[in-house]
Amino acid sequence: MVNLDRLIFAEESIPIDYSLNSWKVMVVDDEEGVHSSTKIALNNFTFDGRRLEFLDAYSQDEANSLIDKNPDTALILLDVIMESDDSGLNVVRHIRDDLCNNFVRIILRTGQPGKTPEENIFVNYNINDYKTKSELTFDKLFGAVLSSLRSFKDMKTLQQEINIRIQKEQELHQYRCHLENMVEDRTKELSNKNRELEQEILERKIIEKRLREAKDKAERADQIKSEFLNTVSHELRTPLTSIVGFSSMIKENLEKKIFPLIERKESVDSLSTDIGYIREELNIIETEAERLTDMINNVLDLAKIEAGKVVWSMEEVGIIDVITHAVNAVTSLLDKKSLKIITRVTDTHFSVIGDKNRLIQVVTNLLSNAIKFSDKGEIIINVKNDNEFIRCEIKDSGCGIPKECLESVFEKFRQVTDTLSRNRTGTGLGLPICKEILDHHNGKIWVESEYGYGSVFIFLIPYIY
Repeated sequence: MVNLDRLIFAEESIPIDYSLNSWKVMVVDDEEGVHSSTKIALNNFTFDGRRLEFLDAYSQDEANSLIDKNPDTALILLDVIMESDDSGLNVVRHIRDDLCNNFVRIILRTGQPGKTPEENIFVNYNINDYKTKSELTFDKLFGAVLSSLRSFKDMKTLQQEINIRIQKEQELHQYRCHLENMVEDRTKELSNKNRELEQEILERKIIEKRLREAKDKAERADQIKSEFLNTVSHELRTPLTSIVGFSSMIKENLEKKIFPLIERKESVDSLSTDIGYIREELNIIETEAERLTDMINNVLDLAKIEAGKVVWSMEEVGIIDVITHAVNAVTSLLDKKSLKIITRVTDTHFSVIGDKNRLIQVVTNLLSNAIKFSDKGEIIINVKNDNEFIRCEIKDSGCGIPKECLESVFEKFRQVTDTLSRNRTGTGLGLPICKEILDHHNGKIWVESEYGYGSVFIFLIPYIY
């Protein structure tokens, strides 16, 4: 029972503005005075910055209904004996067993302790404190309420932390499951990629094997081709040399035998005619034999270059020296025609790093072509600086090259026939050989021509500063 001596002089009750942040305290007792005195005693009570909100119940049923509607109640000051001796205990049983509410703090108050022994209450019921109404003075009531609210807050805080941890664990579990799914998906993806990669590696190995086999076959074919060309060239060179030699010897013997007859004026007319025919035929034999010899030499030369069997002698070479040797090499061809070669060089100190004999071969081939397709006039050699290259132009006064043939003149065995003079054909290997040699020297070659007005073959090669 609250000490009435102290309550007599208590100030009048001040209306409390209950808010959502107040502590709900339920007073359950069948005596109206107990409700009033409890509210007066705790009128100005605050804990953790929050006031009290009182809920009133006067019987077991009212208490059960009120707690059902307010499960967030922090404290119940519960009378044991109301309409029956165990009404309060039934309320405790409803809260703890039926509602499974273990948060609300329950302080039992009784005016007849003999009917409900304290030791039995604590053993059989889940309550937090047990007081007789006579001993529950203002100070003890204040302390009991404060202790109960502190306990309720701690339990709620602990429960909140537990809920947060459970939530975090659930989120972690979900994230772990998500990661496991991602890992599983990625594993499947990587597995598929590995299978694709293994298949690609297998296919690549098959392709590499086929390429090796094709390379081996190509190398064997090149070797067979080289052996065949060497054999054929050897077999052809000997009879061709004999043909050239015998044709020259026949021409020489005829000249020696015919001149005495001419001096004696014996059958001069008929012999002169016969000699003319014989000389012409012998010249044809000699020319064709030389052409075949050139073709054989060119075939062998190109085969060596393509097979990488040529030993390149790379050294500093003067371009004037190269041109001089090439011009000297074609002098005999110039004697047969009314042609002359004019050389124009802007700088006599032009030098390159290259194989001298091969570069002479390039210029000689280009000059030979120019002489072959020109009957009269001039063949002009222009040598000048073109940025980082030496630019060499060989211009002839021949028949020119048809426009549709310009891009194919450097293809192997591609002969450009002059429709005005069809007997002027080469082996079709001279220009491809020139291109291979210049490619090896990091140079390039092309032709500019207008059909009927001659051609200009141009090649570039890096020079030494």
